[in-house]
Amino acid sequence: MRFLVLILLASTGCIEGVDPNECHLDADCDGGRRCSAMDRCERPEDLVDVNVSWTLNGTAPTAATCARLDSLAIGAGDGGSGYLEHVPCELGTATLLAAPRAFTIIGASAYRSIGNGNVEILDQRSMDIAGSPTPDARLDLQIP
Repeated sequence: MRFLVLILLASTGCIEGVDPNECHLDADCDGGRRCSAMDRCERPEDLVDVNVSWTLNGTAPTAATCARLDSLAIGAGDGGSGYLEHVPCELGTATLLAAPRAFTIIGASAYRSIGNGNVEILDQRSMDIAGSPTPDARLDLQIP
């Protein structure tokens, strides 16, 4: 009997569970849930698209003003976790799709490469949109 139990244990190996809340597309979620920007299946009412706009030193970004930085990232978080998306600086606006409603802190960061794979943060700005009637954030980055 012990031999049979050992064979059964050895043949089953380690069973790794699949997280039913992990996703990459809405089609990966069941029950009408959507895939959030955090790759988690969420109820549609728990997600929001956040419109983010930015200026550089108080003016709309242009190719010339954006040339002073190498990368611009916008993101959302809750103070403990979050995510970033790199966006073209010249656009001046982008939408964070399917952001969890709990992520009310919206931010933007401007970076410049300083070599060897390192970057310098030129400026970071954020605002809390909790309680705002619309999920919009407007940020003014101060670029030296």
